[in-house]
Amino acid sequence: MVAVVLAAFRPDVVTRVVLLNVSVQASRIGALASVMERVRHPGFFPLTPQFIDEWACHPRPVPEAFLANQRAHLNALPPVVWGQTFGELANADLTPVLALVSQPTLILWGAQDRLADAVQREQLRSGIAGARVVMIDDAAHNPSSAAPERVAAEIADFAAWVDDV
Repeated sequence: MVAVVLAAFRPDVVTRVVLLNVSVQASRIGALASVMERVRHPGFFPLTPQFIDEWACHPRPVPEAFLANQRAHLNALPPVVWGQTFGELANADLTPVLALVSQPTLILWGAQDRLADAVQREQLRSGIAGARVVMIDDAAHNPSSAAPERVAAEIADFAAWVDDV
């Protein structure tokens, strides 16, 4: 979401944009709204294994060491960070700035994402002129960790295409 705002207001700094499962209005997504509500509850912490598995969802097997690292990272974040993050997400709305993004934009989307929905993806695609959407079939909300080779290849292809234009 920060990349969208930076691209909109600092085109001198951002020459192209790659977005991975970005929400335009996170508060309008049922799954994220549910998480935002749960984070505000005093009994939310410590994080449950169920929540961590939901947050770090991977539809295809990934190395257990990688998942363990993700779980440790999520558990290490202090409650105040979770609260501030979801507080900002609850108020964030990229709708007014999408049309200001004029850079070539690639939107990579995990086809099995349960945290950001197709409505958000379509808002990005239609709001950013010329944005290109690529679906990553074997990925959920974290396509870069579920299918790193595919994500890297798509970004490389996008960079080569932009350089040719």
